[in-house]
Amino acid sequence: MEKPHSDPAQYLKDFLFKEKNQGLLSLLRKVRDEIGGGLARSNVFFVRVKASNANSRVCFRKATIDAEVHRNNSNLKIIAPFAIFFIRGYATLAGFLDERNPTAPQNVAECQALQDLLQFLLANISEQSVLTENIKAKSAGELEAALAVRVAQHLFVPLAPHKTFRIDSYPGLELTGCCSGEHPMNGDRGDTSFGCRKGWHGRADILIGDEIPVTVVETGGDVGDPGGDVGDRDCVSLCSDSSAEIKKGENFTPSSLSQITAQTIVYSFIQKGKNPESVNSVVPGIGICSKKLIISMYDCVDDILVSTGPIDLHAQLGSYCNLNLRAIIILWLALNHDLFGNKTPKQYTKYTADFHKVLSPGQLEAYMNESEQPFNERLDENYPDKYFNDLSEEASCYFDDILQHMTSTFPSVSLK
Repeated sequence: MEKPHSDPAQYLKDFLFKEKNQGLLSLLRKVRDEIGGGLARSNVFFVRVKASNANSRVCFRKATIDAEVHRNNSNLKIIAPFAIFFIRGYATLAGFLDERNPTAPQNVAECQALQDLLQFLLANISEQSVLTENIKAKSAGELEAALAVRVAQHLFVPLAPHKTFRIDSYPGLELTGCCSGEHPMNGDRGDTSFGCRKGWHGRADILIGDEIPVTVVETGGDVGDPGGDVGDRDCVSLCSDSSAEIKKGENFTPSSLSQITAQTIVYSFIQKGKNPESVNSVVPGIGICSKKLIISMYDCVDDILVSTGPIDLHAQLGSYCNLNLRAIIILWLALNHDLFGNKTPKQYTKYTADFHKVLSPGQLEAYMNESEQPFNERLDENYPDKYFNDLSEEASCYFDDILQHMTSTFPSVSLK
């Protein structure tokens, strides 16, 4: 990895005019257009919760959610580009990639975030190959633990503003030996618990900077095999009204999706409690396995729940160093949500999740006022046999592709 440049704006200017970077810039411009238009599965769907067990005191891995995608009067799914929740971040990237007049944001933190993205993409191949090489493990639990440490150290930390992570303190989980290379670790083992005293609660597998919960799920195939049969199934639903078949290890299951979504919902209440004056309470949660990631987002104030479909980490097209460039940019935006995130645009605020409605009034008040981190009461769960959530169930349905468009501009300075 390149050493951080003391002047991010100068780094960005130098980056644009180096001949060796022109191929990457060309790929980035293509992905910029896809993400801005909600193409190539760089989109979100708006979810409505019909029922859940959130009124009961239950751990995240036992959470159940019955949900469906919002539809309009013509029975078409309500969809939007992922970028509409990160307008400033998208504008930062789009302005930098403008061929006629490339610009850098005036905000120093935004310049630094963009530098982090570019430096990650320019990391030497041996550094990035850690994310695609096979993990040798004696058991499924060891494999999941190694995957958790690996993605935290080599994928999340380089793209996140706060270069730290915390791994749940499950017995036997070690931070050492995440790969063959020797490097200082940016994380530690510790308490990742959070939750509502009367509702959903438990531990995140990973916390990125104490801001974003991550759930690591087991895969059925070889870790890091980008050449496997990933197909075109990039969308999954929490609902159960489809008989579509899924192969083990190929995608997320209703059980893992419910866990990811429950953690995301509760963490929005946690963050609102910590930052009551914040104008934006949209909080992302991440689910990841060796081949795919999924990002859900919840706003506990306006009761808005959205999610991407599973996004391939490794792609045949639009890839860079064997990684899917779209996935990296989407993840970069989510990890920088405090900097780049915004409230749901007004035209979409009517598509509420109805999560508030499925709760009793007293239970909603409990989520609002009694959600805490760390969770100071006894967790209603024993350590599972495996370190993380199992992906062995058969998924029952999918979300369809989405298409929409978005443009935006923000103050910037020319890099010419």
